[in-house]
This record gives sequence, structure tokens and C-alpha cells, in this order.
Amino acid sequence: MPPRRWKRRLAGLAAAVVIVGVLGGAGYGFVLKSLPYHTPQFDPPGVRPTAQDVAVLAAYPGRVHAVPVLAWRDVSRRPGSLVTTPARFASDLAVLRRDGFQSVSLGTLAALAHGRRVALPARPIALTFDNGLSTDWTTVDPILRRYGFTATAFVDPADVAVKSPSYFLTHDEIQAMAASGRWAFGLELPQRWAAVDAATAQDELQAITGAPVTAYAWPVALVPSPTVIGAPSLLFPSLRRNFAVVFGRPTTGPATFVAAGQAQQSLPRLNITATTTLPELSTSLRTGIPSPPPANPLTLPWRAEGGRCARSGHAVTLKGRRFALCAVVADGSVWRNYWLHLRIRFTPSADLSAIIELRLSMASRLEIAIGRSGVSLKQYAGRRWSLLGTATAPRPLAPDGKTLSFLRSGVMDVTVHVTGTLVSARANGVAAQSHVSPAVRSGVIALGLVARGRPQVVSFEGLRLTPG
Repeated sequence: MPPRRWKRRLAGLAAAVVIVGVLGGAGYGFVLKSLPYHTPQFDPPGVRPTAQDVAVLAAYPGRVHAVPVLAWRDVSRRPGSLVTTPARFASDLAVLRRDGFQSVSLGTLAALAHGRRVALPARPIALTFDNGLSTDWTTVDPILRRYGFTATAFVDPADVAVKSPSYFLTHDEIQAMAASGRWAFGLELPQRWAAVDAATAQDELQAITGAPVTAYAWPVALVPSPTVIGAPSLLFPSLRRNFAVVFGRPTTGPATFVAAGQAQQSLPRLNITATTTLPELSTSLRTGIPSPPPANPLTLPWRAEGGRCARSGHAVTLKGRRFALCAVVADGSVWRNYWLHLRIRFTPSADLSAIIELRLSMASRLEIAIGRSGVSLKQYAGRRWSLLGTATAPRPLAPDGKTLSFLRSGVMDVTVHVTGTLVSARANGVAAQSHVSPAVRSGVIALGLVARGRPQVVSFEGLRLTPG
């Protein structure tokens, strides 16, 4: 065969190979892009709650007409302080189910917040998930299905992915979750866009879910600057124009419940983190129930807010060089009118004042100070302190002619009565009484000391609360 013809045949063969390769690659790519990829769901982890686990929440009361709302960010095996492992999440839901907790839908929660009559289960609870992560589909949904719970996912539509696999939920996954009946969806936006783009993002998310989006939520503040902390209050009025309910940032501590008529403010949520244990969850739920003050406040948990604080079955003992305070951990929204009886025991000192705080909240409080000269009443309201009144004790003289301190005995029997706007306090026969601002409405109690010089120790014994 002539060389030129041979070369032409080789060139033609090579061109054919290239064309086939190009067409084959294009066809393969077309197939990959046209066939949907569904991220598989993981089987729920096998968990067996112990009798001790189940007993942790068994004492939780029933028929509370208010709902605790729990907030998770990520249920996965990734590292991070806001990540909950699938095993722990499954264990929590297994215990909640065994102890009779039932999900409340987002619609029911909104109706309750607006003050409408709703039928709640004996032990209601609501579950929410922030950031719209793919783990809501792969991990959380199968666990919800196994234990019979429903949930709400808060999503930024700008993060919704078109194809799997993805860090965030995809269109198909959201639609499958919505179709299951286990999920409702609300909006969550970066803070800088919350007020400007809320309406547009709401429309985008409604187009994805195929259902109205009536709730907005603020995520955990990863960098708690004053601007970040203040944004929910500042932007609440504009968000309420577009959403039936707006949830505030998840918090720790007592689980403030969503109760009737709360829609005119940000609704509370309890943050569940990598370190939240079942006993901690139980304490948060139990102390968050809106209930009257118990006869024995020592049955509730207390926390130190300065100095050292120790609680036993009969007393709260504080130690501090300058200031120490120990406060009840509870929802004090209905702690208004009552008698408080207690005994204060201390080492006699002229440089010591015992403190009793009542109706303690973020916005206001009453303070009864028992010091060397007698009893004084103060209030904190409107971001300032004011003195309401004092009662000076008789000042007997010692043999050397020096004035003796009111605290010379080392023991004080104290009775306090708060009712409406009237507060009265009596310590070893010395009484002070005054009216307080109507803004000082309700809150928990706290006990403390103010010392000058060396560290002081004060014990508050035999606390009793009676209605009044």
C-alpha cells in the first residue's frame, strides 16, 4: 500500500476514535446530569435507654398548658460544640417517647402563641433544627420516624442545593421531608439580610417547599457581640409583618416555655449542644415549667452568680470576699405574692450585709439588705437602682462605749411578705415596708452577701414559701 494512502487511513481512524470518545463522554455526562442522585438515609442507631434514663424525666408533670421548644444545629458525627451525635439524639428521643412526650406541630404552636384555644398532649414538646443541613434528611428524619416525632427545620433558601451530595439540604430532600408529614419549614437568614430580604427569601422558600412559610428563627449567636445579641429585638417588628411567629436565639438554662399569647414577642427555644446530657435536659425542662413557687425552694437547683455557693437539703451557704449571690434556677413568671421565712446564720461582723432578692428577672428585682444598722429595701427597675425605705435597729453600747452592730448575735430570723406592689421585711423584730414599682412584677429569689475586707460565710437555713 502506498505510504500516503496508509497515512490517510491512520488519520481517519484516529479521527473516528476522537469523535467516538467525544460523543461517548458527552453522552456519559448527559446521563450523570439527567439522573437524580438521592442521598441515602442512615438507619437509626440502636439505643436501649436504661431504667435510670427513663426515670430522669418520669417526674415531669403532665397537663402543662405551655410548650418547651428544643433547638439542635447539627446531628452528625462531625466535631463541634453545637453538634449532637446520632446516638445521643436517638437516646434522647427514645426517653422522651417512653416518658410520654408528644410533638406539637408548628401550626399548633403558632395558634397557642396567638392565644387561640388548642388541644395539647399531656406532655407537649416541639423540636427544631437550624441551618438546613443535609443531616436533617440523612440522619434526623429516620430517627424521627422511628420514635414518632415531628420537627421544624429553619432554612436559608440561598443555601439550598440543587444536587446531592451536599452539606445543605437539596430541593428534592426538602420536598421529600415535607411530603412525609414529619416536617414543617421556617425561614432563617444571615443577620445582615434579615430585615431587607425576608419577604423575598420567604417567597423563595415557599416555592421550594410548596407550602406557606409562617415562621422565622434566629440561630445561635456564634459571636455574641452587642449588635448580634440586640438584633432579634431590633428587627422583631419588621419580621412580624411577614411571619406569624418569630423565634429568638436558642438559650441555655431553664427552658422558657411558649405559652398562650406570646406571639407579640420572640418565642423562646432551648439550645441542645454536644454536652447536653439527659439529666441536664430534665433539669432545664423541669425548672422551665411556669409554676407557683414551691413550699421548699431548696428542692430546686440553684446557681452561683458571684462568689461560692453550696446548697444542701436544709440551707444555702455562700462565701465571698466582696460579693456573692446564689439564685434559684426556675421560671419565675408566676412568682408574685408569697411569704418567705428563713434563718440567716453568720459570724458576727460589722463589715457584712446579708442580701435577699425577690422577683428577680433580667428587667427588675427587689432587694432586702440586712446590715449593721438595720434593714433597707431597694428596687431595680428602668435600668436603675432606687432606695425605697430603711428601718434602723436600736444601737446599744458595749461596755467600752462602742456602738454594737445589729448583726452581733450571729443569727437572724427573717420574714418577708410580697403582695401586689407592697413588700415588707422583718429581721429580729426590725421591720421595713414600702410600695414598689408596678414594673417589678415577678421573678425568682436569690440570696447573697456583701462583705468588706476578709472573706465571709453566710448560711440561709430553713427556707419556706407560703402563698400570700
